[in-house]
Amino acid sequence: MSDNVKRIIKRYTKEYKLIAIKTENGKLKGEIAFYCRVLKISRQGFYSYLESLEKPWKYEALAAKITESAMVIKMRMTAVW
Repeated sequence: MSDNVKRIIKRYTKEYKLIAIKTENGKLKGEIAFYCRVLKISRQGFYSYLESLEKPWKYEALAAKITESAMVIKMRMTAVW
């Protein structure tokens, strides 16, 4: 995905979320064009947004390790008291 598409997705996230909700994540094809036209956004941008939802967050593994470490620290602190 190009930087230009990423910037557009970031800018119009609210609109893309609305269309995703109204079209059941793109399953209702006939309504996508209508919503994109009304909200003045591109269908290509909306489809790129849907693709980005399927990809895991790039820091997901790191966030899991941090959460696990925080839980261990909390358990140790409560065991001391």
